[in-house]
Amino acid sequence: SWGGKLAAAVTVIRPNIVDALGLLYPALCPRVRPHRGQKLLSRLAAIVGGCQHAVRIPLEDPRLFTESSAGQHFIRTDSLALHHVTVGFLEASRQLDKLLDEMAHRIECPWLLMLAGRDQIIDNFATREFCRQFAPNQGGILEYETAQHTLEFEDDRERIVGDLIDWLGGISGADSAGLPQPHYPATMPGD
Repeated sequence: SWGGKLAAAVTVIRPNIVDALGLLYPALCPRVRPHRGQKLLSRLAAIVGGCQHAVRIPLEDPRLFTESSAGQHFIRTDSLALHHVTVGFLEASRQLDKLLDEMAHRIECPWLLMLAGRDQIIDNFATREFCRQFAPNQGGILEYETAQHTLEFEDDRERIVGDLIDWLGGISGADSAGLPQPHYPATMPGD
């Protein structure tokens, strides 16, 4: 999710250290965004140095992430879950957005975008369009129609993880180790 934004930015800034970019429901074009007050606070903090002020993440409902009751319970009770970020984090996220808006076309390595078809957090259409800036003959998009945001909580997670492993094997040349070569289209039907 948000880590996908960071991974894409690293790929732009340091392409020599990235062999491939796998994005699982990345927050490149989120539906859920900081509200106007948080954005203003973020910009003010960057100016006056109040970057440590904490703000609540607007993703409190576990149903946004999955329909799985076990997954929802895990999210609800996870002691390591992040519920607040600093305004400095919001400002850094805004700066990453700006960087990617200006430089995403520089991503030239193999890439895979994996989306949840029923995602309420990520704007899939906008994300697909955004990723079309990346090297067009190097990438593919997989969308799991019935999945919600967190693919690893889905009932068919073995297939989803298998798709990712197949892609990784294909780009690393590991097919000689018995992994099948993936055949991913650059776009999904209906794009």
